[in-house]
Order: sequence, then C-alpha cells, then structure tokens
Amino acid sequence: MNKDNLQIQYQDNAGRAERVREAVVVQLSALLSANDVTLGVPMESRVKSWASLEEKLERKQLSLDSLFNLHDLIGVRTILLFRGDLARTLHLIESTFDVVSLEDVASRLGDSEFGYQSQHFIVRLPKSWLQLPSLVGLDDFFVELQVRTLAQHIWAAASHKLQYKQESGVPKPLRRTINRVSALLETVDLEFERVLEERKTYFETSK
Repeated sequence: MNKDNLQIQYQDNAGRAERVREAVVVQLSALLSANDVTLGVPMESRVKSWASLEEKLERKQLSLDSLFNLHDLIGVRTILLFRGDLARTLHLIESTFDVVSLEDVASRLGDSEFGYQSQHFIVRLPKSWLQLPSLVGLDDFFVELQVRTLAQHIWAAASHKLQYKQESGVPKPLRRTINRVSALLETVDLEFERVLEERKTYFETSK
C-alpha cells in the first residue's frame, strides 16, 4: 500500500483505534486493581500519530499492506511498583487477552551488555469484550502491552541519555558506571520486595 492510501486508512480508523486504547486501559486497570496489583505510576497509553507512523516507516524503510498489520499502532504501558507483582500481571494478561506474542526485551542482551528490562505483549481484544456493543467490530487491531517495574522504567527512560548507539563505542570507565547504575536500580526492585516480605512477616507474627 502506498503512503497516501495508508494515510487515508489511518484517518478513517484513528477514532476506532482510540476506542480500543481506552477500553484496554479501563479494563486492564480494573483487572489489576481487583487483583491487588500496585501501579508505580498511572498507566500510560497512546495511539501512534500519523507523523510518528510516517517517521517510523521512513526510518526503518517499512512497507505495510495494511494499517492493521502494525503491531504497535496502539500502545499501553503498565508500570508496577513491586517486582513481585510482575508474574501475576503477566498471568492476568495471558489469561484475559488474545495473546499473539510475548517477548522479554532483556533476552536481546548478551551477558556483558547493559539495557532495560521489559515484557512486551502483542495482543488482540478478547472475544468476550468484542460482544459488547461499544466494541463490536474492533477485532482487527493489535495492541502492544508493555509491562515493567518502576525501577526498570527509570532505567529505560534514562538509558536514552546514558547509552551509546553501539556497545563497542562505550569507553570502559563509562561502561562500568552505566552497569553500576543499572545494578543499583535492580537492587531497588529487590529491596522493595525484601521490605514487603519483612512487613508481611511482622504483621503475621504480631497477631
């Protein structure tokens, strides 16, 4: 599909994509709250703008047959306060949505490389949702769901400024510094979990 036709398709379907984005945010927020999952910050979401989509197509020299083949047109990011909630959140997503794929972004890194950690799902709306009048006919969209902890999110946000484009171009002293920052943020996750366990033990033994 040429760019002009793709833009027309985008304009015709941007409103429908927005309805999908809103439904995912509302329902996923309610699902996590009902299961006592604590968010580190409010859920983030967006429908990719045409300008952003156009830039991506040009930068990566992509050719799309249809807007609906794009996996990240709609994006939702869930940032958890506690690492212990990560496995439960992944299970809730897998048991609720029609999951197309799941990638642990950290698996892209070698043992000596540094980078952020995040779980990336590509999903479609579950069939039960599509029976609702407000969501009928919205089964043609993919949604990218990102799940990470607050400490992982801090690293992801900061790493754009801290890292080099090529791993080989990082001077060794700076490499050690960056690895130390990454390790400190991972320690934050672990210490939060330790505090939670100590708090739980305290209340159980003080009854």
